[in-house]
Amino acid sequence: MSEIDLFESKTENRRLAANVRLLAGVVVLGIAIAVGVIFVFRFADAQYERDLRDWQVRLGIVAESRLEAVNEWLETQYAGLQGLADNTALKL
Repeated sequence: MSEIDLFESKTENRRLAANVRLLAGVVVLGIAIAVGVIFVFRFADAQYERDLRDWQVRLGIVAESRLEAVNEWLETQYAGLQGLADNTALKL
């Protein structure tokens, strides 16, 4: 074997090792990016669920307050009707 063949063989081995390391780095980087994207979507879904629960609570509070207002209005209407019903001048 000549001296030139030895240098070419070592250079080829080094180039192959560098390519393998580069490929391994790219694969690890790709996996890290994929895991990061998955966690971002999970975080976004959790924030959406939290916001949805907050809106449900707020709308529940508003609905309860409106229910109380409607009940009070109905009571005043029935009180007015009861006053008219008790009025002897309006009875036949």
